[in-house]
Amino acid sequence: MKYLSNSGIEEELWDIYKKAKDCGCESPDLEYWFGSWYYRKENKKNAVRYLEKALELLELYSGSSFLDISGGLSEVYQMLFCAYREFGQIPEMLRYGVLALRLNLYLMPILQDIILLLKSEKGEIQTGDLTFNFLIKLYNPSSLKNKLFLLKASKMTDFSALENKVYALLSEEEKNAL
Repeated sequence: MKYLSNSGIEEELWDIYKKAKDCGCESPDLEYWFGSWYYRKENKKNAVRYLEKALELLELYSGSSFLDISGGLSEVYQMLFCAYREFGQIPEMLRYGVLALRLNLYLMPILQDIILLLKSEKGEIQTGDLTFNFLIKLYNPSSLKNKLFLLKASKMTDFSALENKVYALLSEEEKNAL
């Protein structure tokens, strides 16, 4: 199934999927491969269904063998983030965006989308308070790398209020080095 999911032959995939389910297969990988295949085919609705089912099965998994989904969690969260963004379902989009960022803090496209979403809240463009407080929970404010990354993200999203708040985190030595 894993290798056929790259072939694009839907009938063969469905046949293998059905046979696996008929034999009682409850592996998260089966759902993961199918969800990833649907995502590549730009069928986001089915992709979400199978990817979320894969995550549910992963939570329940008590086996000891290696699972492909374990190495692809960041990708799964990113696919779900993008799908929910396309659907306009903001709470789910944010949930999967945060999960993706927890696995890799430096996913600029996801961070930018989250910043732009938070920036659109009433009064936020002037103060940046909500966005800054949200980001400070994800990013260690004592890390220069994090501060520089957040500065870059705030510039890329044209969010000067956030940029000013992040800039204020820099030490005098760090400011002089810029």
